[in-house]
Amino acid sequence: MNSLSSYDQIVYRSLPRRETHPAHIAAICALFGIKTAAVDNCKVLELGCGTGSNLIPMASEYPSSSFLGIDLSTIQIQEGKKIVAELALKNIQLNAQSIKDFRKSKDKYDYIICHGVFSWVDHNVQTQIMKIFSDHLTDNGIAYLSYNTLPGWRMQGAIREMMQYHTVFIEEPAEKVTQAKALLHFLSKSQLNKSTPYSIFIEQCLDELKKAPDYYVFHEYLEDQNEAFYFHQIIDKAEKHGLTYVADVHFGLMGSADLSEETKQTLEELKTDRVRYEQYLDFLRNRKLRESLFCIQKSIPHFPATSQPIEQLYCAAALESKSAILNVSNSQLEVFTHRNGGEIKSDTPIVKAALVALSEAWPESIAFSTLAKTACIAAGIEFDSDQGTQTKSELMSSFLSYAEANLINLTAAPTLCTRTISDYPETSTLARYQALRQEYITSLRHTAVKLESTSRQILALLDGKHSRIDLREALMNLHAKGELVVEGNLVNSDTSFLKNTLDQLIQQVLELLAKQGFLKYLPTPK
Repeated sequence: MNSLSSYDQIVYRSLPRRETHPAHIAAICALFGIKTAAVDNCKVLELGCGTGSNLIPMASEYPSSSFLGIDLSTIQIQEGKKIVAELALKNIQLNAQSIKDFRKSKDKYDYIICHGVFSWVDHNVQTQIMKIFSDHLTDNGIAYLSYNTLPGWRMQGAIREMMQYHTVFIEEPAEKVTQAKALLHFLSKSQLNKSTPYSIFIEQCLDELKKAPDYYVFHEYLEDQNEAFYFHQIIDKAEKHGLTYVADVHFGLMGSADLSEETKQTLEELKTDRVRYEQYLDFLRNRKLRESLFCIQKSIPHFPATSQPIEQLYCAAALESKSAILNVSNSQLEVFTHRNGGEIKSDTPIVKAALVALSEAWPESIAFSTLAKTACIAAGIEFDSDQGTQTKSELMSSFLSYAEANLINLTAAPTLCTRTISDYPETSTLARYQALRQEYITSLRHTAVKLESTSRQILALLDGKHSRIDLREALMNLHAKGELVVEGNLVNSDTSFLKNTLDQLIQQVLELLAKQGFLKYLPTPK
């Protein structure tokens, strides 16, 4: 099937991907000694940008940076250009263009992103992607590359081959997807022993694809091209083009915190050969997707990561203390739970004080230098003293281990959202635009959040010019026109009851939006 026709027939609805954000990439690189361009004044290229859903939020966030996206699908580029025009963004360009036609020029980029492309194109295009990285990265530029990975993709590949065999004579894309899912249902129902590894795997695939949109199933499983690689094979390809592996964007998967002590000791012996070390981690975890960062060979990363660069980074964490009353100045053990299910235990005063500050600030990020000073004060330690210097070093070391465990987010620039609900709450222009058109809205944390109808109606009004009373009046007007989407029957409500109900609703929604990273940091009252 022709790639152009397939992506135009079933548009791949891409979403913003936080792991590709320059602030995230730059932070990971810093831990490995690689200095990158400032994210608020950089040039970014995305290969296979789709509708621009990943680039457009970045362009909106950083008006002094410039962004270029190319994609083979004319339909997707046209849709993206429409959004760019309606948002009046001047620092982003989207082109309908094949990667094969992206010719070498003098243009250099600080960040090049290629997500969801490499495994799905032929070898000639794969080579061209590597050439673009090599030819168009600045001296301190970073390339992001995602690809399906072995050994984890091996079984998914088998499912894909079964689906392709089953649908080989079907031309219409939607019907191909329907029949592919039907095959999985058939395979699942046919397993008499549901406890075998094969039965369990089939059931897991079925559960995953039940939740997945049709465009994902089609392009992931039914396209003609989908190739998985061992990590060392990708490294070989990169090195032939003068590229050096820096790190993985999922910092936690580069460590061994989740492995047994015996396994950790064995892996330690491999750390002198980094490629073998990472490859064995993939073997141990049966990894099926990698998102790797590369630089040109003039920049040499150190390994393993060190904690010192954290002093220049920003920190955020979705934590909550288990204690109703927490004293940070003593050595009592405290437990902080993370929304992803993990937890941090600490009896160190400065660490506890820092974790409390992060939990109270989420989803805001805090500069580590500010966080360390705040924590020292809360723990009763003089920040500029020798003890303060020592405790700051201990805090950086602790934060590195928490980042490895995926319990703390590190970024090279502040996240421009706030926990505080102002008198005139404001969200991004992009979020307001999306709120009127779709369920998934891009937060100021560069994540896609699914919001229900009432939240979207309120979000669309948050332009920094509406007070709580203004918001209530706007909702009352929608209610009068029968356009307000809200649970419960408000049709015969008297004015006083309706106002009270809407006031409560507005407060609940604003609190939810604040926690999800939609409210702008310190908006100026209008």
